[in-house]
Amino acid sequence: MLKAVIFDFDGTLADTEPLHFKAWSRAMSAYGLIITRRFYMQKYVGIPDEEIADQLIRNNSLPIKIHKALQNKKKQYDLLLKSRPAVFFSYAEQTIENLFSRGIRLAIATAGMSQEVTILLRQNRLYKYFISIVGRDQVTKNKPHPECYRKAISALGFKPGECMAVEDSFNGIQAAKAAGLFCIAVKKRICISDTLQAADKIVFSLQSVDRYFKKIITGNNSAGC
Repeated sequence: MLKAVIFDFDGTLADTEPLHFKAWSRAMSAYGLIITRRFYMQKYVGIPDEEIADQLIRNNSLPIKIHKALQNKKKQYDLLLKSRPAVFFSYAEQTIENLFSRGIRLAIATAGMSQEVTILLRQNRLYKYFISIVGRDQVTKNKPHPECYRKAISALGFKPGECMAVEDSFNGIQAAKAAGLFCIAVKKRICISDTLQAADKIVFSLQSVDRYFKKIITGNNSAGC
């Protein structure tokens, strides 16, 4: 029986990936590195910032330390959030509210910082729906390691078989599956075709996610539960 749903945040509920791309692009342009949007979306979606910084520096022989690159990126991201708050994807709010109204407990397991996620949820009056928000600042190993999902499951108080995950990236799906969760992947326009194949179900919108959960909750679909 489905009792809880754990969402990824960046790229799944909120359209923050373009902001992360712009932040990295601006931060690295000072060192002469040009990052295209397509390259970023295909290679770095769902990847922790520390790993992105390490890859960009090593692969391009940049004269900068990882901690400095992270500081520059965060500065640019914070500036972008002030000038253009992240937009939640279509049907994100309805999906969250519908699940909550049906008695499903909710949590977030993200490769981002929990404080950044909390701010965006509060700005959109969605924070009250979530029992737990687990970010990379609360784990020792980030996705694809399952630690963030295991912590979210523990906070929810259920077994993995009573929870489902909603993701949008290869690393996120790997983390959810390693934690023993049935995982639904939301496929975006810019997405390498085989990155989501490990998911138990692939859909193309949050509205489809909401419909799928409704069928499960009303007893019309027992997949994964």
